[in-house]
Amino acid sequence: VAGGDNVETPGKPGTDIKVDPKEPKLESEKTAKNLDSDKDKYEAGDTVVYTIKTRNTVTDSLVENLTISDKLPAGLTYVEGSLKAS
Repeated sequence: VAGGDNVETPGKPGTDIKVDPKEPKLESEKTAKNLDSDKDKYEAGDTVVYTIKTRNTVTDSLVENLTISDKLPAGLTYVEGSLKAS
């Protein structure tokens, strides 16, 4: 703790720093894997896992409010609770 008669409260800093954010660029890749068979063709009852990987290829840029959506191919049904995001 400091004390005395010459104690002054510091003022606001007087320098503004301009920041020019970089524009992000996204790349995505989608893969599918049949958990019930090694075949490329899917059959009724097979469980198919789709993975979508998205990355920002621009260092020091920021991605905000990202939404990724995908439609299942005809004939497939979403398994409730199976979505994982990281």
